[in-house]
Amino acid sequence: MPDNTSPLSRLEAKRDELSHSLRSLTGELQIAHSAEAEESAMLQSAREDTAQEIRFRRRMLADVECAIARWKLGVYGECVSCDKPISPKRLNAMPEAAHCIRCAEAEVLR
Repeated sequence: MPDNTSPLSRLEAKRDELSHSLRSLTGELQIAHSAEAEESAMLQSAREDTAQEIRFRRRMLADVECAIARWKLGVYGECVSCDKPISPKRLNAMPEAAHCIRCAEAEVLR
């Protein structure tokens, strides 16, 4: 079933969810840093996993914020590399997409 929500609404909801999860993860990481007990290998691994998740979500949040900016500029849905339209199917699956599938694949191969 197609999603009838506007792309901007979906992007804003995704931005809000990512911001919330980042605040939560950052809080978890700060609590782990403030623990006075000796860190075990398992605790260190969990902290590294949390830090990696924070980096990933920050990149996602930046992508979403860029997509919102493109929407406001009236260029949402245009590939930032070739200026051709990004397919509606791709935008439905990934509303923050900045590249058409052709340019995204070329970027991965670089």
